[in-house]
Amino acid sequence: MIAVVVAATGVAYWRYGTHAAQSDVVPELLLYVPADAKVIVYLDAAALRSSAFAADLIALGPSQTPDREYLEFVQATGFDFSRDLDRVVMIIRQQTPAEVALAVAEGKFDRARITAYALRSGKAARANGADIFEIPQPSSGKNVALTFLDEGRIALAQGVGGRAALESLLQRGREASLVPAMRERIVRVSGSPIFAVGQLEKLPDNMAVGGVRSDQLNNMAQNIRWATLGLRPEGEVVQIAADGECDTPENAHQLAGTFDGLQLLAQSILSDPKTRARLAPQVVTLLDSVLRDLHVSQDGVRVRLTLQLTHTELRDALRTSTTPAGR
Repeated sequence: MIAVVVAATGVAYWRYGTHAAQSDVVPELLLYVPADAKVIVYLDAAALRSSAFAADLIALGPSQTPDREYLEFVQATGFDFSRDLDRVVMIIRQQTPAEVALAVAEGKFDRARITAYALRSGKAARANGADIFEIPQPSSGKNVALTFLDEGRIALAQGVGGRAALESLLQRGREASLVPAMRERIVRVSGSPIFAVGQLEKLPDNMAVGGVRSDQLNNMAQNIRWATLGLRPEGEVVQIAADGECDTPENAHQLAGTFDGLQLLAQSILSDPKTRARLAPQVVTLLDSVLRDLHVSQDGVRVRLTLQLTHTELRDALRTSTTPAGR
């Protein structure tokens, strides 16, 4: 179940994107985030759902055929992510030895039907005045634990320590347990209907940007301590901003310079007629726009990448990506 929440969040922006008001306040749902959270991803689906912009994208996209397991879930519980999910925050915690994925969701839940569904194959245990349901997931081999925080909110955890994570959450309740460093960075992006904040310890050694691998970029990226990402539709454009905070201003300066160099390199590669001939015209147009409009800046230890994409660019890219080969 939690995997479905994650998957739904991954596609929800492209299917439901719209304007969300700016805010310098941490969303209420984030009061449930534990102090040891290292990465959080937040989606305000209710703010995204009624967009004409999103409706156009959905109309252009392929028909989405849910699998049988999901259809059975909707029939049994009455809960459809595209219709009934309002907000969700997904959390990665620093936990050893077992990793636990945690999510808190807000929406329209039929408590009786969801409880009956959970008890089909799972079991319930009482903790801190609430029932925690443990549901086996044969496909992943990891149990999912679920509890109701109130009539409109549920918490889910997946992993060996899932039940313990929910017990801790129930005991803590809605306390402002975010550490100041995490809260500060959430406030910077909380006006976006989709945002992510992460404290980074070590990035992959073989990371690539746009398919271009750079040893210099890899070395510089190891100095990034925090990363934030915000996506906000505004009329006919989507504003995208990503920040990376380095350990020193000197390293931030080098990282910004490396991004500038990679941008120039990618522009050079795309200018090659052979490269352009291998790509669909709409993809070439999109890449031209991205490489032209991507802006790299530095402010102290922070490096920022900003970009805006138009409705037309996203629409054409989606049309190209969903057209079967050979047509």
